[in-house]
Amino acid sequence: MILTKIDYYEFDRLPDYWTLKEVKLEKTNLFIGKNATGKTRSITAITRLACMLKGLQANLSDSRNFNTEFSDNTDIYQYSLHIGSRSIHRAFKF
Repeated sequence: MILTKIDYYEFDRLPDYWTLKEVKLEKTNLFIGKNATGKTRSITAITRLACMLKGLQANLSDSRNFNTEFSDNTDIYQYSLHIGSRSIHRAFKF
């Protein structure tokens, strides 16, 4: 199963607000761009999601929102995760 699409934002309605809008991914991806355009931050968001799904370290102290799609080459699965105030507010799997 691979991650095929991610829509992510953090710190909603705060000065540190940051978003990653509907990034479509393949089996192999290359992130390129000028300095300070969000390459590392994008990869960090994907890594955090992977760690949480694997049951590894989950930092619930920050506001994070993931809307994702996964594919197993047959079906597409949507997964939505909303974290804030040190708890998971909503987690949906379709």
